[in-house]
This record gives sequence, structure tokens and C-alpha cells, in this order.
Amino acid sequence: SILAGHIQMSLYFAFFLGASLSLPVILLAFIRPGSAITRHTAAVSQMLWSALLIHLTGGRIETHFHVFGSLAFLAFYRDWKVLLTATVVVASDHLVRGLVWPESVYGITNPEWWRFLEHVFWVLFEDIVLVMGVLDNLREMRTISSREAEMEQLHSRVESAVVERTRELEASREQYRGLLETTRTIPEALGTLVAQAFRPAPR
Repeated sequence: SILAGHIQMSLYFAFFLGASLSLPVILLAFIRPGSAITRHTAAVSQMLWSALLIHLTGGRIETHFHVFGSLAFLAFYRDWKVLLTATVVVASDHLVRGLVWPESVYGITNPEWWRFLEHVFWVLFEDIVLVMGVLDNLREMRTISSREAEMEQLHSRVESAVVERTRELEASREQYRGLLETTRTIPEALGTLVAQAFRPAPR
């Protein structure tokens, strides 16, 4: 039937397009893990996945929540610029598809032209909250790192002082041992001198 054929085409479309969206991120995760290009590619891919799901569900409002969930996941990168990339992608998608094919994003044929601004507003609202959290988390991480660096420096200084003190004690011990050996030889030398002094002269 026509409906079955439409569903089958949608599944093929979702499969191949979804694979093309995920493959670059997977490759970059292995080739350049943790790099900026990987983070931003993941943001673009995640937002395009949201656009794909919104399209497949006919613009259902519930599917739009995938955008907000994706932004929350992207915030774990602790890089506010990644959120900016994601916001630009989702705003551009809503604007272009809202003008060209509004049913695929809003589920209606004649939405107001400014409808995408309402969606972007809520995305920006979440962005503000997430960016505040990211910046606060970065400040906390810097504070913890600074304290750990200070503790390491203190530990290094204490360790150096202990090594220096140990070296001084070893030197003092050697001096004491030498003095003790010298002291032990004095009575023997005195005994020898006294014995020689009181030895009867040979006739």
C-alpha cells in the first residue's frame, strides 16, 4: 500500500541519513579524541539528529525535547562554544525548514514566520543556564587544580628538606665516627709512649 511504502522509505531515509550523521563523529572520536573539531562535530551531528527525529515524527512538539536533552549532554564537554555551535545549527534548521517545509518541523502547513524565534528563545534560555553551570564548573576545577599544585609544591619542598637534612645527618655521623676512631687510638698511643719512656735502658 501507499502508507506502507511511505513508512518503508522513511525508514531507509532515517537509516542512511542517520548513519551519515553518526559516522564522522565516530571516526573523529578514534582519530582525534578530545579535540575541538571532534566536540563541534558532535554538536552538529546531535542537532541534526534532533532535526531528523522531528522530521520523522511530523514535527511533534514532544520530539523537540530531544534538542534540550542533547544540549544537556553536550554541556558535559565543559565548553560553552560547543553549545553555541549547536544553537546555530538548530536555529538555522528551524528557520530554513520553517520556510521551505514547515510541516516537517512544526506539524502545520502555515505557521507564523516568527515561530522559529519562539523555539530559539527556549534554546537560548537553556543555553544560559548551561553556560553558567559550565563556567562555574571550570572555576571550581581551576581552584581544585591550583590547590593540588600548591600541595605538590609543598610536598616537593618538604621532601627536599628531608633529603637535605638526611644528608647533613649522614655527614655528621661520619664526622662522629672519625672522631671516635681518633679518640680510640689516643690511649693506645699514650700507652706506647709511657711504655717506651719507662723501659729500662739497655746495658
